[in-house]
Amino acid sequence: MVLEAVSKDYVPLESIIRSLSAVAAATSDTIRNCLLTLIACQQIRAYLLHAEPPFYTVVTATEDTLDRYWFFITEEGERILRIMTGKEAVSSQLPPKEVN
Repeated sequence: MVLEAVSKDYVPLESIIRSLSAVAAATSDTIRNCLLTLIACQQIRAYLLHAEPPFYTVVTATEDTLDRYWFFITEEGERILRIMTGKEAVSSQLPPKEVN
C-alpha cells in the first residue's frame, strides 16, 4: 500500500500516513517502518524539494528525518507494484497476437 501511495507524485510523510490510515489498520509507526524498509530496498526514494532548480535532491532518510522529506517510487518499486497488482503477471500470460 505504501508503494501505491507514492506511485503518482512526490508525497510527504504526513499525507502517506493520512491516506493509509483511512483505508488500512496501520499505525503511524508501522507506516514509518515500512517506508524505511522500502527505501532500504530501493523501491522508494526520499527527496528534498526546492522552489528553484534543481527542483529536487535525493537525500538519505532516517527514522529521525522522515518528516522533512517527500517520497516517490523508483523504477524497481514500480516493477514490484506491477507484480503485486497482477498487471505484469497478467500481461505475461496473454498469448501472442496472431499476425494475418
